[in-house]
Amino acid sequence: MRRGSASVATFFICVASCSDVQPKMMEDITDRVCCVTEQVWRALHKRFGGGPAVTHLQPCGTCIQKAKLLEERRSAEREKYVEVSRLLQYLSCVTSLCLNHT
Repeated sequence: MRRGSASVATFFICVASCSDVQPKMMEDITDRVCCVTEQVWRALHKRFGGGPAVTHLQPCGTCIQKAKLLEERRSAEREKYVEVSRLLQYLSCVTSLCLNHT
């Protein structure tokens, strides 16, 4: 039985960079990876293929920035939604009062 390649690219390496880790994977990264010597890496790569070699474990700065901007946008949209909802409730009450007085 032939095994697939030992690719880490789709497992925890960010697609926005060549070698940084997806930020959501950093929390339990020590459960996902282990350090091996270059000799062991070469033997595994020769047998299973795959890659790229991961030489450091740091979160992707691009993804962190994108997540921060997305959260800021969601927060602003949430605040605007609440503001508009309150305004509509107020206008509904005012309209009801006006209709009742005519």
